Amino acid sequence: MSGQWEKYVASLTPDQVTNIKYWWEFWARPKQLAPNWMWQVWLLCAGRGFGKALALDTPIPTPSGWSTMGELQVGDQVFDEHGKPCNVTAVTDVMHGRPCYKLTFDDDTEIVADEDHQWRVSANGGRTFITLTTYDISWIVEHLTIHGSKVWGIDDVESVESVPVRCIEVDSASHLYLASKSSIPTHNSRCGAEWVRYRVE
Repeated sequence: MSGQWEKYVASLTPDQVTNIKYWWEFWARPKQLAPNWMWQVWLLCAGRGFGKALALDTPIPTPSGWSTMGELQVGDQVFDEHGKPCNVTAVTDVMHGRPCYKLTFDDDTEIVADEDHQWRVSANGGRTFITLTTYDISWIVEHLTIHGSKVWGIDDVESVESVPVRCIEVDSASHLYLASKSSIPTHNSRCGAEWVRYRVE
């Protein structure tokens, strides 16, 4: 983040800091924004391995005992955020060379995820939830704690050497499943038609 952006963030009021978390035009990369002309179909083309991934050794609780991200297969069951079993409906190949971060939670749980992995987080004590990527959270932890507020039970996010990672898709209504020994809810990958989005003007 350039010095210009750091000065901008430092100039924000507490209310503005809260609001910026929900401002997509601020977070989005240029090619993630809708074009400024008439359009009907938005196609995001991506090769295999485009997803939201966790390190292969991430513990995953299942109805039959502990597994890991690297061991899960289609047809296995995991738990949704309410502790109810849900099915693994798709898995990706193991991915290499992805930018990775280690998230340390306030109970000392550590999870390594790639920068695009998504997390369901609360900005106000659990009354409202939003979904942010690991990269978004790392930026917030570094830059938006200037008013002394703690960020969503996450103590630290640090860039680490890339490790093999993998994604799964589950059939829970929320697309959430539990990961780590602390059973932290996290977002699955949408391995299918989510890559094509339709918008009719």
